Amino acid sequence: MPPKKTDVGVKEDKGGKPATTFVANAAKPASVSPNKTNAEEPPTWFHEEFAKGFDKIQSLLDRKLNSLATSVETLISDNRALGLRVKEIEGKQADHTESLDFLHNDLGDHKKKTEEEISDLKDKLDDLDNRARRQNLRLSTERGKPSHH
Repeated sequence: MPPKKTDVGVKEDKGGKPATTFVANAAKPASVSPNKTNAEEPPTWFHEEFAKGFDKIQSLLDRKLNSLATSVETLISDNRALGLRVKEIEGKQADHTESLDFLHNDLGDHKKKTEEEISDLKDKLDDLDNRARRQNLRLSTERGKPSHH
């Protein structure tokens, strides 16, 4: 099938100046008036307004995303700092636990020694008390009365 013939032309207004460009297809005759544009392509003012709206949306999104990115970076930084502090505290806690275990064992040893010393001192006290009572009582060979000193 041969290609369809397309005619391109310019209509002139009353003063002889070009008013509108038109394209005519052999299959579809185009009747374009000076006030209408080709339906397939939006007018220039639409492109300009669309670009302005798109730029506004883009700048709004950029501001919001920049703000959000800054907030996320701050959160990440704070989270890292907290992580370091937690590790430091965990290390100190492990040291303190180790110290407490040592002190607990040491205290148990001292308690046993103290209980042994108290038991020994009680035994000595009982012995001294018994010896003191023996020295207070004197038996005499005389008849009659015992003497006490």
